Amino acid sequence: MNMALDQWSVLKGKYMMYDYLGLSFLGDVVNNVYDALIIIILVYIFLLYIDYLKTNLNHYISYLIFLIFFTIHLILLFNDSYYVYYLLYASYYFLALFIIFIISMIIELIRKKKIKVEIKKSTIKSKILSGIVVAIIMILGILLICRLPLYEHIDTYRIKNAEKQYEIEQENINKKVRDLYLNKEYEELIEYCKKNNKKDYLDLAYEGLYEKYLGEKEYEKAYNVYYDSVIKNKEANFSIGNEFPINEKRKYIKEGDSIVFGGIGMTEYGLEVGRFPIKWYFLKSEEGRKYFISNYILLTKEFDEKGSTNFSESSLRKFLNKYFYENVFSDSEKELLYTDDYGDNVFLVEEDDIIDNELEFINTAYALQGNYKNSFWIKPKDDNVVKVYDHHLKIVETADSKDFLIGVVPVICFK
Repeated sequence: MNMALDQWSVLKGKYMMYDYLGLSFLGDVVNNVYDALIIIILVYIFLLYIDYLKTNLNHYISYLIFLIFFTIHLILLFNDSYYVYYLLYASYYFLALFIIFIISMIIELIRKKKIKVEIKKSTIKSKILSGIVVAIIMILGILLICRLPLYEHIDTYRIKNAEKQYEIEQENINKKVRDLYLNKEYEELIEYCKKNNKKDYLDLAYEGLYEKYLGEKEYEKAYNVYYDSVIKNKEANFSIGNEFPINEKRKYIKEGDSIVFGGIGMTEYGLEVGRFPIKWYFLKSEEGRKYFISNYILLTKEFDEKGSTNFSESSLRKFLNKYFYENVFSDSEKELLYTDDYGDNVFLVEEDDIIDNELEFINTAYALQGNYKNSFWIKPKDDNVVKVYDHHLKIVETADSKDFLIGVVPVICFK
């Protein structure tokens, strides 16, 4: 829950290599040796200071050790920085400290042999000073020994305090969000939710703004709110329902969006009207018209029953523009569809429009009966060869126009 505790755990586990060797107990041994060294050095410094009180001999190296220890551990008590922990438990620091300690002992022994030490009588001043030093060293020693529980208590307090502050802050944010939502100030609510990372309320804010524009019959604004938040930026997750007129949606629809239009049902005898709604992905805009492609591979058919490679003469074209067109769309829906110069209302997708396209297509049960399970017919560029598109492999292949049952993915165009 807290970075300080995590860092402490990492550093306490710096001897993980012992675990790999099956010697996990050595990690504790090293830590215990380090703790023991701390106490030994503290006691040694204390004895040197008592010696100073009696003889007036200065022990500069000892003072340096005391200062290093006192400063580092005092900082450590009030600063849970990773670098301070690392400094305390770094191997080079441990080794340097041990070397200084040994050198200090040797120097003191040599000095005492060379210099005749005159024992002075203790004074009130020296007693007070020695008492202060003893108290400091004892307190420091206790803090060092108990440092881990102490850090945990300090961190626990910090965590609880931070959690309390966070709860208060979130309560204020939620109150502000509710007020903005109830007052229907959706634009301000959207910015406020983004600033405070309130994704759940952001979804409600976008949907509220969409419904506001929809109620005012500002269809273009309503669609743009939906498209930008749901399709483009994926900041919200709501859908356009039947309340949004399809005649309006087709005017504003953009890349990546889809529209539900027409319906199909299949029996062993053919197609039935309106049993299964078809989703159409926006494919392209051309000459002011918008083309859509079914996201379903609806069924399988031959390209031409007689083997022709000419789409205009193929049985597939006749199926799409007669049987499929008549049975899939209602009369009111047919009025919205574009009819080309050849009288066609339903088309095949062209090769240039499907290559490198990120659209995903779904096989219906009827589409799985073909020769290529994940492929569908595409409109040939010439009349000499027919092609299919494998939407899993994203490749174009050739196929025989006769005796090959390949998936059919229709394309329609609105006026």
